[in-house]
Amino acid sequence: MEQFLTREPTKFIISEVPEKLDQYLALLRAKLTPQLYLTRSRPIFLEILHPAVSKVEGLKVLGERLGIGLSEMMAIGDAHNDIEMLQGVGLGVAMGNAPPEVQAQADWVTAGIEDEGVVVALEKFILRETGQINDITG
Repeated sequence: MEQFLTREPTKFIISEVPEKLDQYLALLRAKLTPQLYLTRSRPIFLEILHPAVSKVEGLKVLGERLGIGLSEMMAIGDAHNDIEMLQGVGLGVAMGNAPPEVQAQADWVTAGIEDEGVVVALEKFILRETGQINDITG
């Protein structure tokens, strides 16, 4: 673990049946938090990352470069590893195909991926508000 914490950010993924991953996650959180960042990306994946690595941390860096704060951002997610990001921005949007516990953490739920949920959210919150919707719809 010491090597993992002293090198450039990286990640490990454990793939297992969801019930076993629940046990692993509880055990690892008790022993390794806050030294490591633990999250579930899919029901069968447990991700173990350097504590400085997360989607919301990436958005903070991007925001610093662009001169905008997290409260001015919209993020769209569909998995458990998106929850922190959805909670950390001004507008968190969950995809319609996201698990219920992810949707519950979002400010708004869009259509599923197969129904162009990202486009629906962008049209509703970005393009329409900036008057650019006419540019793409004719």
